[in-house]
Amino acid sequence: MAGRDPPRAGWLFAHDWDAQALRALDAAGMARFDTAGFDLFRFPEQLRLVGFDLERFADAQARRGRQLGWRGVLSHQEALGALAASLVAERLGLPGTSPESILAAQHKLHARRVLAQVAPEASVAADPLPGSWGDTIPQGLAYPRFVKPVKAAFSIAARHVDSAPALQRHARMTAGERWLVRRLVEPFDRVCRARLPQAGSAHRMMLETPVPLHTPQFNLDGWVREGSVHALGVVDAIVKPGTQAFVRWELPSRLPQPVQARILDVARRLLAVIGYRHGTFNLEFFHDEATGALTIIECNPRLASQFGDLYRRVLGVAPPAIALALALGEDPATLPRTEPT
Repeated sequence: MAGRDPPRAGWLFAHDWDAQALRALDAAGMARFDTAGFDLFRFPEQLRLVGFDLERFADAQARRGRQLGWRGVLSHQEALGALAASLVAERLGLPGTSPESILAAQHKLHARRVLAQVAPEASVAADPLPGSWGDTIPQGLAYPRFVKPVKAAFSIAARHVDSAPALQRHARMTAGERWLVRRLVEPFDRVCRARLPQAGSAHRMMLETPVPLHTPQFNLDGWVREGSVHALGVVDAIVKPGTQAFVRWELPSRLPQPVQARILDVARRLLAVIGYRHGTFNLEFFHDEATGALTIIECNPRLASQFGDLYRRVLGVAPPAIALALALGEDPATLPRTEPT
């Protein structure tokens, strides 16, 4: 990009790690960014969820992008950003993947059903929890189970439960909590009803067969360009024993290369079936060393922003620069690497 004015791009819902990456890319002259969106996890910005509509938001950003000459649009925010960027790219004819593929990955029950078809060896049984937020839990369910929302972010409201009373306590919500959850999920669900109706409502929770708590967890990070899947690396998640609390992340991974190749093959199959053809991805999974079993937790159709600095310092490659290159229609393989520190 040297020797000419940096391209202009839209970056939606850029907060925390993304805001740092945006400033670094801007300072390096790789792009000029126009931002939009709000922080869903801070008050009073959360109040903007009242009446928020993703299609209207995408229309407004597409008009803005035309006026400002955007050459790309990106977002790594899980709740609304990734889908919003896909909708805007579609309207502007910019590089990106289809909104349907974002929906298919982020609707966790639908994604689990697809995974059971294309890679059953890496999936677990999953069922919707009857009813909606805060309803009475039906009798006759088998335990233990792992319960989580069909649509959420950062493992919010996801946990192991060993009994019906434990599940009922977990599912119980105050009126204020139900208000917030419904407004967090509704913008996604509204697009899903129109573009991926076979997935069903996202206004519910789901139950999965649990993986033992001691099973090590990992992340496969990579990107897809024109349907070709590339691995960036595998990050080991170190958790406090007996909990879901992360203590630290480790790179390079201690996972053997043959196992890394297996999980990349699973990713290729899943991403191809849901139609995810252009963008970054983060696939969370378990690996049981004793049995060799791989179990997918979820596939996030966006960059894991929290690992950006880790990859840059250890491998000399900056994932945000990869995401920007993809958004601009360029090949991330041509990006220069820096000396690891």
